[in-house]
Amino acid sequence: MASSKQNKARIQKNRRAIFEVEAAVTSNRAKTYASRSSVEENRASILKNYTSAFMGNRQLANQNTDDVFRNRKAILATLDPSNDVQANYKESMTNQANLDFLEHRSSLNHAVLSVNEKMVAVNEMLIEINDIIMKSNEGIVKFNENQISQNNKLLAGGLAISKATPARNAERIKKNAARAKAIKAKAAS
Repeated sequence: MASSKQNKARIQKNRRAIFEVEAAVTSNRAKTYASRSSVEENRASILKNYTSAFMGNRQLANQNTDDVFRNRKAILATLDPSNDVQANYKESMTNQANLDFLEHRSSLNHAVLSVNEKMVAVNEMLIEINDIIMKSNEGIVKFNENQISQNNKLLAGGLAISKATPARNAERIKKNAARAKAIKAKAAS
């Protein structure tokens, strides 16, 4: 059976262990939020670059393509064939220019669709991430509700310090030591 003196020594040992656990957990919290901040900055930068590349640069390049194609058709339109062979040349060159443009546009459409598919996958992942965050938030709310309930019980006379015994204290001290060890191990991983 544990004595009050032994319990006091174990409580002090637990207090030191809890201090170390608190330091590790608090340090991890700071590191995880710093990491999150970096991730958010990178995501914002990526989205900004994506928007610039797709809505700005790509549209300018597409406008240039349209202008080049329009110029090609205008150049071919200036040809004045004097016989059937020359007329066929003009028409076949116009068809070739149209096919060049359409082939290019078709390739671009496929590239955009491929990007769209990847964006759908990213959006699905973001939805999953949001669900995880919401569940975590629910866990915080439930934890807080439980702690408030325990506080209310303690305030309503649940402290019962007069019923304390060395054996019950020793049991709680042992559980606290085990919990501190488990939390420290989790914080270290």
